[in-house]
Amino acid sequence: MLTNTNYATYRKIGPVVGGLFILLFTAYMLGWMTTDDKLGLMAIPLVVGLCGVFILLKYPNVGFALMFFLIPLGPITRIGGPRSIEFFLGVLLMGVFVSRILLLHEKIKFDRISLLGCIFAAWAVLSSVWAEDTKQALFHAIVRLSQMIAFYVLIINYCRNERRLDIITLSFIAGAVLAALITLVKGVKVSDTERTSFAKGFDPNYFSLIISLSMILMFYYFYKTKYKLLQIIFILCSLVITYVIIKAQSRGVWVALPISFLLTVAILHRNSKIVKYVTRVSVVLVLGVVSAYYSGVINESVVERVKTLTYLFSDDPQVRVTGRFEILDVGKEMIKNTMPFGVGYANFKLVWNQYRPLTDIEDLSWQSRRAKGAHNTFLAVLAELGIFGFIIFIAIFIHIFRNIMRIGNPTTRFIFIWLIAFFMIDSLTLVTHTMPWFWFMLALIVLRAKFERQTKQLADRMNYSSIPR
Repeated sequence: MLTNTNYATYRKIGPVVGGLFILLFTAYMLGWMTTDDKLGLMAIPLVVGLCGVFILLKYPNVGFALMFFLIPLGPITRIGGPRSIEFFLGVLLMGVFVSRILLLHEKIKFDRISLLGCIFAAWAVLSSVWAEDTKQALFHAIVRLSQMIAFYVLIINYCRNERRLDIITLSFIAGAVLAALITLVKGVKVSDTERTSFAKGFDPNYFSLIISLSMILMFYYFYKTKYKLLQIIFILCSLVITYVIIKAQSRGVWVALPISFLLTVAILHRNSKIVKYVTRVSVVLVLGVVSAYYSGVINESVVERVKTLTYLFSDDPQVRVTGRFEILDVGKEMIKNTMPFGVGYANFKLVWNQYRPLTDIEDLSWQSRRAKGAHNTFLAVLAELGIFGFIIFIAIFIHIFRNIMRIGNPTTRFIFIWLIAFFMIDSLTLVTHTMPWFWFMLALIVLRAKFERQTKQLADRMNYSSIPR
């Protein structure tokens, strides 16, 4: 009966069946993650999943906006375990996107960052060959790192115009503002210190970094909008975030924000158009600090925390800041003994005790005994993936910086250089490349640079066409 069927028929039916299967599988995964297993193996999860799938198939804006809105809310978005709501939204949107490729023959796009990310992930997988714990390296490289890079590809394929990018960026800002407001009113104390975070289990250093990124993005929309009411709202939100950054007492953010700002001013100091904008931003930040001082947000614990920054210049091992110099010394030993390949992806903590005796320092800080992590993104990459992995990683930032420098509008260029400079400087005190929002932020920056260049090119073409000949 099928002997006369044209081969082209199979080529059309195959993607349809594959796309429907992926939709069904994604629907079940969504339902399984959001319902109780006691309610049944198939029926209820499948119904819940199908509803979510077809809503996002029709309105993907809803899924992306919600995913970015939930990023600053941290651990409260987890569903009965380590997996968060934004994770399963990402998986769901990935399934919907793959289904559209098969069903509607949409093309998938890769940019240079995604290609570098894929090479970076491939090298991380290869590092399992010489890693101390092969399973650990493979799990983190294949299941986590590759997953985050896939989400990056999903974002750059979805955001094909500026409107979509604005939706997810403003959703991220809205989530950060909500988290900051809740923290200001009813923040959670971190262990027995005066440091404040949004929720229990949410590291105040990461929390401060995320809301700081949203504040810098807010300055972009403050500059772009012509509505005074919106500008006033953005200023008030920036002040709230400034208060919360002070209360969180993240020294990395305290240092990274002004240094990255001054560095950006130094890079673009010859452009007179940014002077007015820089003045406005400086006024907002100074007002935030002054208001925090007189409102009691800056109390004795904050002052003592600031004083500890002077320990960076001390030779006394008793006052070395939270064991970070000890971590750096151990990392140096790893690098010297394992060059050019490194110790293997996600193996820094596992080999800590092997390289600790090679240093001349004593274990003086409770932080170094507890964490044994790199506490530095660039140190972690160099120690784990060697010189080759480090070069790939640095190439990602170099390419992003080059994209930003091509932005025609000087103020927009200033904001995004500040954003990437802050991101890189604060990554010197945190391991960020293993976090999904690290790749999300790279996607937002790359897309903004792309659309800004397109706008400039369009304006140039219109100006050229209007010239009388």
